Order: sequence, then structure tokens, then C-alpha cells
Amino acid sequence: MRIGFDDPELAGLMAAAVHLARHVVAGLPEQQLAPSERLTGLDMYALLEPDDEWAIAQACLDLLGTCLSDERPFGGMVLSAPSEFKAKVLLRLQVTVPAAAEEVLRPRLESAMAAMIREAVGPDTPVPIAVEPAEEDG
Repeated sequence: MRIGFDDPELAGLMAAAVHLARHVVAGLPEQQLAPSERLTGLDMYALLEPDDEWAIAQACLDLLGTCLSDERPFGGMVLSAPSEFKAKVLLRLQVTVPAAAEEVLRPRLESAMAAMIREAVGPDTPVPIAVEPAEEDG
């Protein structure tokens, strides 16, 4: 796979997103990777301080969502605009997965999201992360 960024920092972030997306699906049983008629959405949330590098974190989530969309069993992804929540910045990425794989994928997605956010804000910045069933507004 060729990483399509000339900037070394962006290329590194893309490489991290590719690696994490592949890690999320690694070892899943074939029946959970197969296309399914019943898909469900998962909302992935991160809550950052306004002074954190949230704009870079948002770009990292865009890269992660794009890479996840390229992996089986994921469907599409929707990256929401950053929003204010309790004087913090809320980032939200929604991905579509087969309902049969939801329970297995939720902790893997949480771990992948945390790793991408750490790429943006650094390893010592505490960032609450959650992966929950998607809200209806998609």
C-alpha cells in the first residue's frame, strides 16, 4: 500500500490509521467478516479540552474512519463536525458494522480510537473515549 502524503507527519498518521484498522479486524471469525443483511452503527466519541490539539485529533479520526471503511466487515463512516459539550470539544465518528460483530468490535474500536487520539494530543493527555450504539441522527 502506498501512503499518499508527501508530508512525513501526515504519512505517519495515515500509516498508523491503516495499521489500527487492520488490527481491529485481525483474527475475527469469518462469519463475522461476511457481509450481513443486518448492519448497525456505532458512535465513537472522544472528549477533549479546548486547548488540546482537537483539530489534529479530528483529522486523525477522519483517517481512521476512512481506513476502517476499506476493511471488511465495515460499511460506511460519518465524521461529525466537532461540537461543544460541557465546555469541552466532542469528536464523533460513526461506523457501520454487521450486528453480529458489534460486541467484539466495540472494545477494538475504542482501543483504535484512543491510539489515534494519542497520536494527535500526546500519550499523557487524558481523553475519555467511548464506543456506543449509534444515535438515530446518523
